[in-house]
Amino acid sequence: LQAIHKQPNSLNDKGDPLLSALSLVQNLMPPRCRREECHVPSVREYILLPASSSQHSTSVAAAAHLLSSCIVESAITAGNNENVSDMTPIQKEEYNETVSLKKETVALQRIQDFRQVLENVVNFESLNGDLLESKLLCSINESLTKIYHVAPAALESQLAHSEHGKKVLNGLFSKSVEAEAKTGAKESSNHDNPKSLSRVKSLSFYSHLSDPPIEFTSEKQQTEQLDAIAISLTETDADLWSARFDALKALEQILAGGIVRHSEQQRALFLDKLRRMAITEQILDLRSQITRQACRVVTALAYELRETNNTDCASMMSHFVEKWLPALLKLSISGVRLMATQGTNCLLHLSALGGNHGYPRIVTTLCEGCVEKKVHQNHKKGCVMALTMAMRVWGVHTLEKHLSLIEKAVQEASTNRDPSVREEGRKAFWAMYSRAKFRKSAEKIMAKWDKREKKMMEQIKEETIVEWERDGRMETLVRTGVDIGAKAGSSLSSTKGGSSKGRVTLKKRIGRSALPPAAARKKQSHAAQAPATPE
Repeated sequence: LQAIHKQPNSLNDKGDPLLSALSLVQNLMPPRCRREECHVPSVREYILLPASSSQHSTSVAAAAHLLSSCIVESAITAGNNENVSDMTPIQKEEYNETVSLKKETVALQRIQDFRQVLENVVNFESLNGDLLESKLLCSINESLTKIYHVAPAALESQLAHSEHGKKVLNGLFSKSVEAEAKTGAKESSNHDNPKSLSRVKSLSFYSHLSDPPIEFTSEKQQTEQLDAIAISLTETDADLWSARFDALKALEQILAGGIVRHSEQQRALFLDKLRRMAITEQILDLRSQITRQACRVVTALAYELRETNNTDCASMMSHFVEKWLPALLKLSISGVRLMATQGTNCLLHLSALGGNHGYPRIVTTLCEGCVEKKVHQNHKKGCVMALTMAMRVWGVHTLEKHLSLIEKAVQEASTNRDPSVREEGRKAFWAMYSRAKFRKSAEKIMAKWDKREKKMMEQIKEETIVEWERDGRMETLVRTGVDIGAKAGSSLSSTKGGSSKGRVTLKKRIGRSALPPAAARKKQSHAAQAPATPE
């Protein structure tokens, strides 16, 4: 620390003793070191915190340099080093998305370890940016830019709550847009000078996209491309499924471009075209890659319409959800576990992105799905998860007229025979209990429990509190639309489980376990007696 204070205002000169000091400290935080190892908090408490809170600008720049090096190296090391040269384009995309998710997760852990250090650096840069010398200001900005480039969603989740953090994030986002523009990415003038943090949030939500957003310069161009997408989605030839996949991906890129926010005319035209597209058929497709991308389009539409803060947009989304809900519930009972998880996750995302208005048209359907006896357990589980999220997020005015149905649904789900449904039902109870207007109804349900049931409910309550506290899984999902806690391959932002290798393994497992041993042996003996069939 003394060496850092005494050095001249430079971090890049060769032979500078400060670089040796920084290198020494950096070696105490190797990329794969665990957060509980004793030297990590020691470096934070005795070096980084004093340096970042100092009034010496060189100390703050040095702390920023060390922090970014630690986060960036940890994120890069988290990525796999598989050979991508033998992969198909779709496999490369899936691999890149999986690696990106790993990087974001590791970076988020590191940022949380050094959160106070990061806040000190951001506050110093925000307050003293105009007074700093150019070299030091560039050094601090470069350190923050490196973190933002590797893990934008993780950085945004930690800084978006403060005014200084918003100011710095807007600056970082503007620089990233300018850099993309220089490399040939098509960005509109609306992105060059963002007036709010909404585009930073969009970047986090669309961080899995490998291609830039699509924006239209004229109504004719918009109409032609949407018509081409609609034609591609009607393709029924199984060998041409990639055309439908590309069309769905293009729809998500168009939504990422902010088409529903730019003007009412563009939004009205887009929603009218989308209403006539065969989205339901894609949700019910037999390929997991198609169903995953269709679910992404559905959740992206919900996210974009929510961000408009427009009551008419919320009503439009309610119509879309009512139209697609039966297909999503059918997807949730798919025999392929990956596809079933996509369906339930999509239902959860839709409820989380419903905003205060929610989707009044589907409340009855969700409650009936929780109560009905002769339905698949995943169908029931998906309805319970969506209803739980609705009770946490949607306005009371949307739900109170359905209170009697909700009470029956929670009572049934919390005592269901299936353990997974019962667990979600208990979470639904605490969601109901969290709303003051529904608390009396929740207490009626509580009065029917025995001591064992009450003990189990208290355990679920603690888990629920963690999920809904600041930066918890559910709170982050509602705020940003990103599920940070989903397992790789099961979330809508991770596609590891959708590869062809995963499907082959699943088929092999099903093939071995679908028949009892005796029947399997009998089938093998018949196959051995049958004459060989030419290829």
